[in-house]
Amino acid sequence: MAALLMVVAAAASVATIPLLFARWFEADARFLALFGERDDLVFFPNAWEAFGWHDVAIVLLAAAALGCVVAVARGWFVAWAVGAAVAGTGALVCLLGRASPPDPGRGIYTTGALALDPTSAPVATALCFATAGLALTAWALLTQRRPT
Repeated sequence: MAALLMVVAAAASVATIPLLFARWFEADARFLALFGERDDLVFFPNAWEAFGWHDVAIVLLAAAALGCVVAVARGWFVAWAVGAAVAGTGALVCLLGRASPPDPGRGIYTTGALALDPTSAPVATALCFATAGLALTAWALLTQRRPT
């Protein structure tokens, strides 16, 4: 059971990376009707197209969570707490990214919140981080060291 939890934590950490290539936002119908013919706008941006730092932070946090899973598997018991904290931070960054859509483009005087609607990809990415953190915590509870 403990090994299965480690596999789940590792898989959830790795699963965050492909989700960065999914659509994180989609153009509002009114915005698409007004500006749909413009070639210089991205109407369905993924995380790489939408953000300047959220995407890099998510990759680094996913790598750190995976590193903590490897450290726990190699016997460093306290790494589960670091991994759970890193996973929680990753989930928070995903939700912050969902709440702050990018500006639609040059020459358009509206906010990203009015032009773009979030999809379910940021929530799915946050759930991957939460799964990794919960799996590490469950592993720690299952294999906790008791004084004898």
